[in-house]
Amino acid sequence: MTDSSELSTSGSDEEDDLDNETEDLCNEAPMCAHIGFALHSSFGTSLPSEVEELLATKGSFVISSCHLKTSFHATFLVEMEPALLHDGQSFQKAIVQILGAELGDKALFSHLKASGLARAMELASSAGVRVPKLFAIGCCQSLLGPLEFVVEEFIQTDTVEDECEAPDDERQRIVVEVETKLREVPISDISSLPHFDSLSTQLQWLMTFVSPWDESLARSLAVFAEHVLSSPLPPRRPVLLHQDLNSGNVLCSQRDGKWSLDAIIDWESAAIADPRSLSDEEPWCTARAFSVVTKGSWLAEQFTHGKLPRCELHELLEGYERAAWQLDQSGWLHYETWASRSQKARTCANMQLLSSEIFSPPPREAK
Repeated sequence: MTDSSELSTSGSDEEDDLDNETEDLCNEAPMCAHIGFALHSSFGTSLPSEVEELLATKGSFVISSCHLKTSFHATFLVEMEPALLHDGQSFQKAIVQILGAELGDKALFSHLKASGLARAMELASSAGVRVPKLFAIGCCQSLLGPLEFVVEEFIQTDTVEDECEAPDDERQRIVVEVETKLREVPISDISSLPHFDSLSTQLQWLMTFVSPWDESLARSLAVFAEHVLSSPLPPRRPVLLHQDLNSGNVLCSQRDGKWSLDAIIDWESAAIADPRSLSDEEPWCTARAFSVVTKGSWLAEQFTHGKLPRCELHELLEGYERAAWQLDQSGWLHYETWASRSQKARTCANMQLLSSEIFSPPPREAK
């Protein structure tokens, strides 16, 4: 899912490779950090029974299901009979997406949840952007516990990921049209979405994710934040950002020799932020790199304490690797492997444990 255009890279291709120690740590991580494997182990290619039960309460019964893919989430195509009725329309097919990952690979991040996806789609629709209709939100059991799922409209389209897509110039034209519409949507009731009023607000928020043991990151992030504050940016009203408008999520079809939008899908990573947040210009590009490295530092802390979120850790660490090299080559932060940061987190945790044992009062003797 990681989009190589999200972060600028200026080193060798080897920067995408994880060092052996980091690779070993990643392999040792619990199942929740290998969400694709966890989803496959939980469901394989079978639709969870809870989906069928939910649709049955709406008067439709699943007569066939097809597993489409599993990555951060598991996606199925279902056919129903009788057709599902929604807002006065009938739908024979639907897409079911089981939301596996709690933490995604985007620079603007928070806890991924169905309510955020639903709100983002609602805002986009109000801006005139075609999105799938959301039929239902439910919950199913897995090896990792309860997982949310969404049932959405199946979009008829010429687009087939990695097989058929609009030419780059046509897709870019459509993306610009979508982004223009999203800039016009009034932002309200965004409690379920990550929301940053300005770049300064975002950087201050990032600082809360940096643990005391990661002094170098804390220091560099603070210097960068001061740099941003010293050269105030012209304010821009925060807008809805999809963050992943790639060819697989921009569904298009060719009509009368021209490509047009069918729908924008996969809104789980949507955020509210300055429209320049995804720009390749500065300071936005460096801010995204800091965000990804900060996420990596936080993951090292969670890994140490056995609290990793559901995620695809290997992909997140590949993003960390690129961002860490980018900050090193731009002179903002000396490069460290994720394994090195994890070792610092373990050392700090061990020292805290030792300190608590030394200074804890002795147990009282029983009388």
